Amino acid sequence: MQGTVDTRIPYLTSLSYLQTQSLNQENAKSQKALSTSIEHISTGLRVIDASDDLAGFAIADRFDVQIQGLSKAMQNTNEALSAARIAEGSLNEYTDILGYMQELAEKATNTSVSNSERASLQDEIANLQDRLKSISEETSFRGRKLLDGTYRTQNIQVGNTLEQVLSVSLNSARPDQVGLHEVVSGGQMNDAGNFLDTVYAFIDNGVSSLDSITIQGHSGAEYIEVSDNASAKDIADLINAQSDKTGVEAQAKSYAKIYNLLNAGDVSFILHGASETSINATITSADDLTPLYEELESKISATHITPKLSADGKAISLYGTEGHNIGIEDFDHSIFPTTIQFTGLEPDGETTAGVAKTLVNGFNDSILVGGYIEIQSDEPFIVFTGTGKSLFTTPSSTQLPTLQALDTIDISLQENATQALEIIDHANEYVKRIKSDVQAYESGFEAIVKRLESASEQMEDSKHRVVDANLAEETLKASSATIQIQSQNALVTQANKLIPEYSLFLLRQ
Repeated sequence: MQGTVDTRIPYLTSLSYLQTQSLNQENAKSQKALSTSIEHISTGLRVIDASDDLAGFAIADRFDVQIQGLSKAMQNTNEALSAARIAEGSLNEYTDILGYMQELAEKATNTSVSNSERASLQDEIANLQDRLKSISEETSFRGRKLLDGTYRTQNIQVGNTLEQVLSVSLNSARPDQVGLHEVVSGGQMNDAGNFLDTVYAFIDNGVSSLDSITIQGHSGAEYIEVSDNASAKDIADLINAQSDKTGVEAQAKSYAKIYNLLNAGDVSFILHGASETSINATITSADDLTPLYEELESKISATHITPKLSADGKAISLYGTEGHNIGIEDFDHSIFPTTIQFTGLEPDGETTAGVAKTLVNGFNDSILVGGYIEIQSDEPFIVFTGTGKSLFTTPSSTQLPTLQALDTIDISLQENATQALEIIDHANEYVKRIKSDVQAYESGFEAIVKRLESASEQMEDSKHRVVDANLAEETLKASSATIQIQSQNALVTQANKLIPEYSLFLLRQ
């Protein structure tokens, strides 16, 4: 029987083939491992996509979102910081202009300056007023005006959460809104007609605790408790004692006039002001009170009451520079009876306040008049009056201030120049406060930028600790993969050579 040839591939051949396939698969894995390691080394990252580390990729993604939020917050804060610096520069110029306006107003108060010179000074003032208006209207950042009063409650996102918002507001620097805000009392204490008697000790100015007031200023509100017979100076001192809490100050003044002396002769009385001082003068003509004026002038240092003789010499105005009650006690004359008129004056120093009264020697020879309180601030405020009428004529009322603004200053007259100085002083304080607010914003923004930069750097560091590659470890992996690939390639080459040789051997059998 003829023998047959077994054509089946022997077990060894099949095994070699399977081993070759396995080696090819391992080689592919090694190639992929090598490629991954090289990518990690070249990028410096361990986590490139979610396939590398799903949890790490999610953490890194959250860090990216937070870092982007901090970056935007830094951009917002830097823009706000730039706006604040622009505002500060403009306010510096504004303050310089106010200083020059003050110099011009001080020159205008000098009695040696002529009216034509004052007119020239006023022309300069007008030019400066225009510059102030220009600064307030043209100072802007990215289209937003900063100093015209419209930059209010600007919310700046200074963090990566909704709660991290800083609200910024800048007050107006418009010259028609900056200056002296003032409430002037005008109650019955200024009416000398209410306070006449034969004994000075029996007279008071009518002020009582019912005239107590409440002041609501830009810094806060305070109750000002007024005592009985308090002078304008006393009340102003009470208001000033609370100025740190309210932002409101006060100054007191008192005005009176004596006139229409009936007879020439020897005149005497006790003048009450800052102190009690005896006044004695010999009047040679009832139409000329010069001797009495000179006597009063010589006692200014004691009484703090400045006299002013009228042009015709028949009247003397009395100006209490500190707001003390102005009183005359025991008016006497060498001729009996002799009369003289006495009245309080309005704050203009000329208009009669209330009803004039007649002093008669040996009879109704004593009288007094209270003063005025000028309640002032460089920002709006409110005065709530008491139930009395001595300080304010309308009880239980709300008194709002009038504004004497920078753009109304006119120093062409000497008397206006003094008032201009007062307006400029208050404007200066107001602008300094705006500037202080701006500088506080600047400091805050600078601190926020540093904080955000630090937080961003820390988050970047945290992110990189998650995603950055360990180069030594990745290099080791790449070397290991390279060695495996080389070994696997050698084995595959050997296996591929062995299989056909063995197959030929079998065919020759």
